[in-house]
Amino acid sequence: MLDLPYDADGFDLTVCGGVAHHTPDPDLAFAELFRVTRPGGTAYISLYCFRRSLFHVLVRLWRLAGRVVPYRLAHALFGRIQAINNFVLDHTYVPILWLYSVEEARAALERAGWVVEADFASCIDPFERRPFGGLIVGGGLLRVFICRKPA
Repeated sequence: MLDLPYDADGFDLTVCGGVAHHTPDPDLAFAELFRVTRPGGTAYISLYCFRRSLFHVLVRLWRLAGRVVPYRLAHALFGRIQAINNFVLDHTYVPILWLYSVEEARAALERAGWVVEADFASCIDPFERRPFGGLIVGGGLLRVFICRKPA
């Protein structure tokens, strides 16, 4: 939903966890979160930040395979395996998938007016603290951005 049914400046904290990169217009999603957050308020926004990584290449291959293998078959075969369901099937069959580098995500959030105070890889990212993790997943399978709306 890119037109939130809330008044401007109504929330101290807004959360957009792994959603904006599945919307038709993430920039509009960031702007709408900004609109409903009060001045001085905080936003917790997490985004896929593995653009230009090995995982990005793998996701592109999965999405090509997803054009041939129907979702029902893939889900019947692998849907009970949580890691495959959460990472492979989600990235393969979701209709909208925007990917960012950390720099692109920060720039998009700042264009919407946010001040990015911190960013870090989500605890679900098994590659973040491993050797060559950045090569595998770039800025993170899911990266968290803590943002503040200027007062």
